[in-house]
Amino acid sequence: MSSSSLGEGSCEPCKKGGEALSPADAQALLSELNASCPPSGPESAALQPQPWSITPRPLGGSEPIPALERTFLFRNFRHALAFTNAVGEVAEKEGHHPALLTEWGSVRVAWWTHVIGGLHRNDFIMAAKTDAVFADAPGKKKASVAATSAAQ
Repeated sequence: MSSSSLGEGSCEPCKKGGEALSPADAQALLSELNASCPPSGPESAALQPQPWSITPRPLGGSEPIPALERTFLFRNFRHALAFTNAVGEVAEKEGHHPALLTEWGSVRVAWWTHVIGGLHRNDFIMAAKTDAVFADAPGKKKASVAATSAAQ
């Protein structure tokens, strides 16, 4: 299943006690998601953010859980906020909500499934939907500029 078909999927309800994806299954979906992220726009390669990654996310007093994370770069706060709101609209529609950190020129998006304490297929569906929102977002910042800024 490609990222585009992930993005066309819908989230299924999860129940407490449900199983999180195995590390191997999560890694396979991550590879598929990142391989299928099509560049968009006239300067497409320069506008692509770093790929999605699986990172440990600490949750108040418990063991860190894996989360899908990606940072999207924008020319200013207004564009970053508009992207945040657009991701929020998709999250509301699907009933699955990310952690969003909006700062001047960037938005960090983290997906994980709270009720199972780990990653579920829904998180990869929502990551693909987030990529689709980014593809249409105005005000993207060139990755080469962002890499320099991030290194400082």
